[in-house]
Amino acid sequence: MAAGHDHQANLKVLSNAINSAGVRSFDDADDPGSSNAALALFKIAAELGSVDARFNVACCYFNGRGATVRPESGIKWATVAARLDQLDALYVLGMCYYLGHGTGNDLGKEEREAVQLERDHANAVAYLKRAARRRHPAAQNLLGHCYRLGHGVKQDTKKAFKCFQKAAAQGNMDAEFNLASSYYHGVGTSKSLDDAELWCQRAARHGHKDAEESLMALTGREHH
Repeated sequence: MAAGHDHQANLKVLSNAINSAGVRSFDDADDPGSSNAALALFKIAAELGSVDARFNVACCYFNGRGATVRPESGIKWATVAARLDQLDALYVLGMCYYLGHGTGNDLGKEEREAVQLERDHANAVAYLKRAARRRHPAAQNLLGHCYRLGHGVKQDTKKAFKCFQKAAAQGNMDAEFNLASSYYHGVGTSKSLDDAELWCQRAARHGHKDAEESLMALTGREHH
């Protein structure tokens, strides 16, 4: 019994070490062959049981690192990782099902359309809730978007506002901007132009382009 436990513990240490080596190769932009090495290491680590490595394989296929862009393979690997509660995989699958394609903005139109993934807001919400419960800020923000619009869940602007608050508290600039919008329009909360300006400022500081434009309108409101 103890020997079996030690074996599993050793496999976990080994798989995590190999996955870490893959991450270092993945981040080595100076070596043209590093992406190929990273994918190979991730797959070995995944075979040895690393949950994070399974998601990293998905990232390679999503982004064309070490392999041609194959979003359908990325989704399959992310699904395996999500079954094991890998946090980023839960969010990415939620995003994929919400958008109805293989991944986010890294793919071109033709590559996105090549992915046979039916848009499924209810399934998206299920994944996003799991990630949001574990404080994933981007998942909290997208879940708030679902609540605000009633996508895959009963519309509830107050729940949307709370989701944005949780994500914004972790510095998510999209959530900060969504909070500003909520305060500006009085959606899910009381209308407050001062709070709208405050959250616009925070989102703008974090690089949100729409927030920068909105902030100019808000700060100049007393002159109109």
